Amino acid sequence: LLLGQAMDSPMEKAELLRSSIANQFLALVSGKRAPEVAQAAAEAARAAWKCMGAKTHTYLQDILKRSGSRFKNEEVWQSFTEQINGHLEIDAAIQPWPDTVLQLQQLLEHAQVPADRRGALIDSPSPGAAYGPLFDLTHRLLKAHRATLPHVPWNGDSRPKCQQCGVREQMGPLSESGQQRQSHQFFHELSQALQARQKADSDEGLRLSLQLVRGEGLCAVCLTKRFAPECYYGSEAAHLGLQWRGRGPQIEDRSLLRFPSVATIATAPFRKDLLAQQAWSEVQEWLSTMRSIDRLLDFEPPGSLMPGLQAEGVNRQILAMEGSWFFESNYEPRTAWRNHFSDSRPWMNDPKEADPGEPKRYEMLRPKLTQAAAAFQSVRRKLTTRPSEYYAVIMLDGDKMGKWLTGTNPRAPKVEDIRNPDLITNLADLTRPLFPALHGDLSRRLGRLAVEVVRDIVENQCLGRVIYSGGDDLLALVPVGTLLRCLRELYRTLRLPQHMGNRFSFTAGVAIAHHRDPLGQVLQEARRAEQDGKHEGGDRMVVRLCKRSGEALRTVMPFQWEKDGAATDSPRLEALLQMIRPPEAFQKQRGEETWPLLRPSVGYTLRHEVDALAQESMKDAFLYRVCLLLKYDRKGREDRGPAGLISRFLDERLESVAEKEGGEEGIRRAFRDVVDLLLMVRFLAREEWSGSEEERP
Repeated sequence: LLLGQAMDSPMEKAELLRSSIANQFLALVSGKRAPEVAQAAAEAARAAWKCMGAKTHTYLQDILKRSGSRFKNEEVWQSFTEQINGHLEIDAAIQPWPDTVLQLQQLLEHAQVPADRRGALIDSPSPGAAYGPLFDLTHRLLKAHRATLPHVPWNGDSRPKCQQCGVREQMGPLSESGQQRQSHQFFHELSQALQARQKADSDEGLRLSLQLVRGEGLCAVCLTKRFAPECYYGSEAAHLGLQWRGRGPQIEDRSLLRFPSVATIATAPFRKDLLAQQAWSEVQEWLSTMRSIDRLLDFEPPGSLMPGLQAEGVNRQILAMEGSWFFESNYEPRTAWRNHFSDSRPWMNDPKEADPGEPKRYEMLRPKLTQAAAAFQSVRRKLTTRPSEYYAVIMLDGDKMGKWLTGTNPRAPKVEDIRNPDLITNLADLTRPLFPALHGDLSRRLGRLAVEVVRDIVENQCLGRVIYSGGDDLLALVPVGTLLRCLRELYRTLRLPQHMGNRFSFTAGVAIAHHRDPLGQVLQEARRAEQDGKHEGGDRMVVRLCKRSGEALRTVMPFQWEKDGAATDSPRLEALLQMIRPPEAFQKQRGEETWPLLRPSVGYTLRHEVDALAQESMKDAFLYRVCLLLKYDRKGREDRGPAGLISRFLDERLESVAEKEGGEEGIRRAFRDVVDLLLMVRFLAREEWSGSEEERP
């Protein structure tokens, strides 16, 4: 596209849609043009966002007018433009480059920059020596500016808050009485109009998706985010050469512009096993029934949305199927109808507004769903895996990246690390000077990680999907069964010499949740987990398990531990995977006695006993009890295996909680963390090894 050439292949088009644009930019420009360049960059970003909002506004307004809705006047879109214009926050800091070393010293003294942050080579006659301290000053000025910006509350009105962000008001009519009812009716009519428009635009009379469900009310910003793939990226406005509407090649364009549901993410490993057995007669019978169900539901499957499952010769219908069909509860007639029409048999509530053909279609659908459910059960009985109802959100962020960028990180390379210290004895212990070339190299490394490496690990190797990747930060969804392997590969790969090197570390916050839980809450749990890891000192993974029944669990584990003052290679994820994967003896005998970790009695027995053993003097007795219940070799606690992991984990938690809580309560918290770890591992083990119903413990 940049070279004036069309992007024709799906791979080339996918390159245009990768969310890997940095949220901060650094540029060296002519001093006279700096304000002009900063203003132009900010206006370009705002113009693109406003265009997305305007396209969405026009599209939805036009749909309501064509449908004959009573909510077709401009009043229902009041404050749409105001919400769009007030959404982006763009800051810029411009720092002039002094002409002489004396002016640089005076500038840093006036800004009260400490001597240790002024750069070791500040007295150098080279103009480039000023780059480090100048960038550090600019970075701190921008950070301070953002911290002092006043919080301006949103001036709302009587309309309900957006159900997605909870900050701004929903679009819709303003009413002096019955506001909730009026808002609900507005979005219900908008949902119906959207489905009717999709059906009218389709060559085969099938709807593409349920973009607004019944009862869902959104603000202008969230509506724009929801419809941007269709109204902006899939139109001529974005100049990407992608088309949302139409058939043929446009079907592939739609697949690139859409994002899979969390149910599709959760069931990706099951779908992979299903593809391997696509020739089974049971699979073919089930797929045949599903095609007739799609017709009765007026629904076109979303297409292949999982890059890690793309392969030649695989069944396109299996790839295109929505993940919710891998759960038997979705074959219940009312559930299937509600999932596809956002209403459960509306003619039962208000016969006057019902389509005369809907009751007949519903009655035709019921036996087909029963037939499909029976066929799917036959498929599941033959497969050795089962679809998981849980998925994981990974929120990853590099540790102390601000200090890496400013050259003040204590782990940054010394001059002696890159040059012979015998030749530069007076400079050997100094930090490597911060020049533009170093920043450029760092940007290239982060860019390659974001565009190629991280995405390959998450999507191709671990069957997940990347929401955003900036190199040192990541937001992604992955199946629970590939979670630990994904974290292991990310940690190992990002620290390779050709990428960030072994001095680099990151913190990963993980939230594991049921596919029916609100995604907004799950994202908050992942963000909270990442913040917990940063608070603990970084270089950690924090996993929060939000089960639908039972208490939530939380596990904090460092990626590497120090031994004799030196950091050791991380065997922690390997040891966790050893605990989760069934031993060979278990695979042969399928007995709980062979693999006691799966017995719920182990974790809950320890939970009842932990307070009695929660004393530092009783640490060995507690570990003896753990190994006894899990049938681990008590002599192997110093190994890298599961017993050694539990022992080192307890030591780390005792040290960590002592610094924060102290006293007896801190000690008890550390011992309880071991029990939480075992319960977490038991859950992950059951998700990792998903045997058939007859064999699964």
